[in-house]
Amino acid sequence: MHNDFKVSLQEIARKIGDRHDTVMRLYRGLMVLEQAEKEGVFSRDDRWAQKFAYSHLWTGLGYAGFQRFLALPADKGFGPNPIPKSHIGHLGEICTWLYGSKKNKTRPVVQSQNPDLRLLDEVLQTTKGVAALRQEMPLEVCLKLSRGDERLLREAMVLTEQTLKEARGYMPTGYTGDKDMLATARTVHKLAKSIADEMEAWHETNGKKKAR
Repeated sequence: MHNDFKVSLQEIARKIGDRHDTVMRLYRGLMVLEQAEKEGVFSRDDRWAQKFAYSHLWTGLGYAGFQRFLALPADKGFGPNPIPKSHIGHLGEICTWLYGSKKNKTRPVVQSQNPDLRLLDEVLQTTKGVAALRQEMPLEVCLKLSRGDERLLREAMVLTEQTLKEARGYMPTGYTGDKDMLATARTVHKLAKSIADEMEAWHETNGKKKAR
């Protein structure tokens, strides 16, 4: 209706009662899919799974990481051939990460839309993350590389603090003298002290440098 009879997407959406831009997103996904197949960088028949999860594509195209990787601005792409020629190779990669390839024996990175699609979007926003995807590393590994050590450390520290608070709450009624648990607690204490010592040493060293 839009391509052949020039009916606007807004009019189509209005007539079927769509108030959530579903028509717009479905249409853009279809145009991207048709372009990928026309350019020969993807074939639905070559997908890894029997079911074709079309929603992976049109949903992903609404995310910032996908848009940046494909050079597809958020307000563009609502017509035939929306991906620039310079990014057709990237489009092929996206399709492979979403759907895999039987011919190349490549499993898709996205196993389920939630949470994998959002995680893939995050990975696509960093050079390290994309490089890891191209090396066919697992999505979890790609995510860690994309986040960097500083963020991973902070997340690990926050999670550890929360877990230890929970353990402290269980202590009055949960500990009955098990020596293995005591040994674990001592190990945790040593690790925590080691981390704190290293952080304090960092501040002492860097504080002296700044004083100079």
